[in-house]
Amino acid sequence: ATPLATRSAFLGSRAGGAVMEGLLALAAADPASTPLVNCALRPLLYPTLEAAESSYLVQCNEHRGSSESVGVRFQVSEFAIPAERCASALSELVRALQAPTASGERLYLSFPVDIRYSAADDIWLSPAHGRATAWIGIPAKR
Repeated sequence: ATPLATRSAFLGSRAGGAVMEGLLALAAADPASTPLVNCALRPLLYPTLEAAESSYLVQCNEHRGSSESVGVRFQVSEFAIPAERCASALSELVRALQAPTASGERLYLSFPVDIRYSAADDIWLSPAHGRATAWIGIPAKR
């Protein structure tokens, strides 16, 4: 089996799901441990990703399914913004993650931010109506 197939099989197994659940539970109980948890999970979820900050991970992924294929329940807050504003929105997100909150704590993400793009469409109630759209998804463990 290829390394990618072996990794996918492990992450889709009960043992892989239990490992991820345990690491994410640790990050939820002690948010300051999130950088360590991200360092442990990054090679499992994104083995080809070359560089990432340890306290947060923002990536643009060609194929979807990395976090969806894992047996971990999570919810995603997804934002649809004009595509040309994506870079500035991500810069603002990084600034928010680096700055302390009013109580002096830092915010941490325990899953990578998902970024995707779609072309403009002609459906009136669509967030992509009449414009190219960037979709920024911020997952959180349930």
